[in-house]
Amino acid sequence: MKYTVTGRVCAFGAGQKLKLSAQQIDARRHALEVVDEKSGKVITKSEVQFKAGETIDLDQSEDDLPSSLAAVLAAGASAAKGKSGKGKGGKKAEPDLDALEAELEAAEDAFQAACEKHGLSLHAEPTDEQKAIVAEELERLQKAKAAFDAAVGD
Repeated sequence: MKYTVTGRVCAFGAGQKLKLSAQQIDARRHALEVVDEKSGKVITKSEVQFKAGETIDLDQSEDDLPSSLAAVLAAGASAAKGKSGKGKGGKKAEPDLDALEAELEAAEDAFQAACEKHGLSLHAEPTDEQKAIVAEELERLQKAKAAFDAAVGD
């Protein structure tokens, strides 16, 4: 069933079966096991994120979606909100605080795990060299924090 991401971000963990466009596969190939390139069938190898407005195809019906996904996905390709940032009825879409908080927690955990893996202290200011080692995790954490802070008005 086709779904459109209506939240800011929708994340899928490892092992999720998806059907994506060729462009979506190319952008996330490093985190996907491509089952059938022609049909777009893939299985995620690690966490994969989709931004608002992207369309994905899942084998699950709307009723079977976990609440974390149901909060940021809408059934059908026509569910995408317009470029104005307004949802149905022309009202400004409310941010999904639960999804933003979940992404922030996941980003914090990933950053902490990366620091531990490379023997970096979380209690001292990292050097530029240390920041480069965990740059991807640090960038994800900064984006998640900024999105959450913007949503709650801090």
